[in-house]
Amino acid sequence: MGLYDTLECDYPLPDARYQDLEFQTKDLDCFLQSYTITRDGRLLKHARGRLLGDSDRITLESDVELPVHGVMLIYAADPDTDHGLVEYRVRFTHGRVERIQRWEGFGAERRRRVQVLEAGAPRPRPLVPDVLGRPVTLEEFVAHAPEKLELVKGRIAGDKGLLLLILTGLGVRRAAALVGCEVWKKGLE
Repeated sequence: MGLYDTLECDYPLPDARYQDLEFQTKDLDCFLQSYTITRDGRLLKHARGRLLGDSDRITLESDVELPVHGVMLIYAADPDTDHGLVEYRVRFTHGRVERIQRWEGFGAERRRRVQVLEAGAPRPRPLVPDVLGRPVTLEEFVAHAPEKLELVKGRIAGDKGLLLLILTGLGVRRAAALVGCEVWKKGLE
């Protein structure tokens, strides 16, 4: 069980029929906070009242834009079935939605939490695979590697970021040599 946060998604979803659902996520603070992914792809944490000390005074905070980077899973009860979930993977790149894709649930799989970037923090440089490869920095590794590597249907679960991380570190030539010429050619098709 555990706590979660709720989230509304104004950003267009791949399935328009689910646009008005209230989603949940465990990839943020997990303190029953409310968030919105805006139409232009920003993540807003909503203001909420809080009690100060023993007084009955309530102060309201203002909504805050979070500069997130990484992948977040959002899910809601599927209104079309009695016991299913509608799940999406939301990839944020430097504070904006890069893409949202339907995720066919691996409910127990632990996803990496999104990282909130510090103001003025340097952005990780884009990963560009080289023929011979290069050392990957800690920041690049944290930004692109999943928290846990697992096999799903005989493959390592990951996205383009993980592939770029591997190719950047190994180098294209070495990766091709490791998998063999025929497999490499098949992968390029």
